[in-house]
Amino acid sequence: MNLVNKAAALLRDLRAYWNVPPKGRYMSFKEIASLSVGGIGVKFIVYCIGQMVIAVGNTLIGNTIGIEPGALYVIYILSILSGFPLTAVRAKMIDNTRSMKGKYRPYILTMGIPTVLLGAGFIWMPYEGMNMLTKCAVVLAFNIGFQFFYSFYTDAYDSLINVLSPNSIERSDVLSVKSVVENISPSIAGIFLPICLCAIKK
Repeated sequence: MNLVNKAAALLRDLRAYWNVPPKGRYMSFKEIASLSVGGIGVKFIVYCIGQMVIAVGNTLIGNTIGIEPGALYVIYILSILSGFPLTAVRAKMIDNTRSMKGKYRPYILTMGIPTVLLGAGFIWMPYEGMNMLTKCAVVLAFNIGFQFFYSFYTDAYDSLINVLSPNSIERSDVLSVKSVVENISPSIAGIFLPICLCAIKK
C-alpha cells in the first residue's frame, strides 16, 4: 500500500510541477525529462567515439585496424601530449562564451556534429590498404581531432547541470534521474559493438 501511495504522490507531483519547478527548485520535471532523454543520444555518441579514442589495449585500434602494441603506445603518448594545448584552447573558449543559450548549450551541438563526422570517417578509412606508418599517422590525426571535439562535447554536456540549478540537492537529484535514463544507450550499444567490429574487420 505504501508503494501505491508513493506512486500516486509521484504522479501528483508530475502533474503539478511538469511546467513549473517546485518551490525552492529551479528545474521543472519537463526540463529534467528533456535533459535525461537528450542524454540518451549524447551518451550513445560518447560511448561509440570512446571506443575510437587511443588507449593501450584498445580493441578497435589494436585488433581490428591492426596497429602493434609498441606503435599504439607511441601514438597514445603523442595524442596525450596534443591534449594539453587543446585543453587550454577549450577552457579559453568556454570562459569567453557570451551566448543567449548559455555557457555550455551551444557547444553540445557545435561540437557534437564534428565529433560524429570524425567518428564516421575513422570507421570508414581504408586501413587494409595502408602500411603501419600510414595507419599510425591516420589514427593519430583522428585522435587529435577527438582530443578537441569529443572532449569539448563531453565536457559541455557534463558541465551543463552546474548552470541549470544553483541548488546542490536538486543537482544531485537530477543527476540521479539523468544517469539512469541516459545510460540506456551505452547498454544497448555495448551489445552490438562486437558485431560491428566483426563487420569492420571483414
